[in-house]
Amino acid sequence: MFKFLLFYVLLSNYLMAEIKYFDDAIECPAQSSLDHYIKQPLFHDLSAANISHIPRLRLFKDEQKRYLGKTFNIYYELQAPFDSSKEILFMIPGGPGESHTFIHDFMGNSIFAKLAENFNVITMDHRGVGCSRYYGPGDYPSESMLMRQAATDIELIRKSYGEQMRINVFGYSYGSFLAQTYALLYPNYINRLFLGGAFSAALEFRNAMKTFEQRVLNASPLIKEDYLYLKLMFPDLALQIMKVAETFMYDYTMTNHYLVELVKSVRASVDDLDIEMAYDIIKQNLMIDPPMEWMMRSIACIEIFPQEIDETMFPMFWSMISHCTEYKDRVEYFDYSESLQHIKVETFLWGGAHDHVTPAIGMKKMNQKLPLSYLYIDKDLGHGINKPECFFYMVSSFFTNGISDELDQVKDSVDCTNKPSIELFDLNF
Repeated sequence: MFKFLLFYVLLSNYLMAEIKYFDDAIECPAQSSLDHYIKQPLFHDLSAANISHIPRLRLFKDEQKRYLGKTFNIYYELQAPFDSSKEILFMIPGGPGESHTFIHDFMGNSIFAKLAENFNVITMDHRGVGCSRYYGPGDYPSESMLMRQAATDIELIRKSYGEQMRINVFGYSYGSFLAQTYALLYPNYINRLFLGGAFSAALEFRNAMKTFEQRVLNASPLIKEDYLYLKLMFPDLALQIMKVAETFMYDYTMTNHYLVELVKSVRASVDDLDIEMAYDIIKQNLMIDPPMEWMMRSIACIEIFPQEIDETMFPMFWSMISHCTEYKDRVEYFDYSESLQHIKVETFLWGGAHDHVTPAIGMKKMNQKLPLSYLYIDKDLGHGINKPECFFYMVSSFFTNGISDELDQVKDSVDCTNKPSIELFDLNF
């Protein structure tokens, strides 16, 4: 959900057409047939939304008045000139904090590129990201970043193509949370919904953290004996291994090869009484989280991350969550678990059996609540998409034909049943 976004380097700010941009190594384009900017209020009026679908949703009416007239531009991108004879497929970036550029990797896949020929494929930069206007602490309140605001950004983009235009929505990880928000607030304008690496309530993230260690051992069982020995004899070394595993668990190869090699190397160093070397091996492979950017921190800390955790119990995302203390009195954790019954469109739930961020058990619960849902859990995968052919075939089948027998045929194909190939490269152990 969050980790892969932290590698962005904030290089420069751009000023174009009176818009302040926060750019991640791309220069933001001018308005064109494919590149668009749409003006959005800082706090949306949600009177047109089905707010009853999300009980206790704060509307920020006082903030609407206080910041009346404050606007900024949201950037969104089409992959081909708009064709009114085709449906819209809206691809929501994950993160929170991923930019519109993720879609370029999707378009590089031949299966998805073929699907895109039959849809108007649109993606966007979330408010505060990429080519949408950046603002930071002191400019506006963090609450202006929350999912209800971003969902209404999507709604105004939809309306720009026609009051009754309906859209298909794709969301992965954080994008799936936002996709659910949109589907609940604006149910009349959605055709089909894809939710990958999803859960429906922030409480599930706390549960994921509690079960993180066991998920690592289940996904990479060859480390179990050495890891449990280290945990008994050198508990801090075991804790540091779990911190490395947080990053490795996104990738099949990293989980099933490199994590195994790392634990073996640490155990060998301990057996040689070289504790310093054991720590050095871990240190060379431990990803240090930079501070979360304000946009990401606002959403994650208010709506998703648990506030009070113990590092020794919950090593997953510890350094990131430690940035949340400033939001302690402002949390409003999302919980759509009882609201899912209102999403009455065909919904595809995609997950990995070893997902440490959004565990499959959360998607199984969603499958029971969503009236028209199809669940696929890949037995080999975690939170990452490490079987692209399987993934893109399923996405293509769903958005083309909906929930059909074809999905069962694809899931039983070699693209889905075979394990991902191991790709070896050098690491520091």
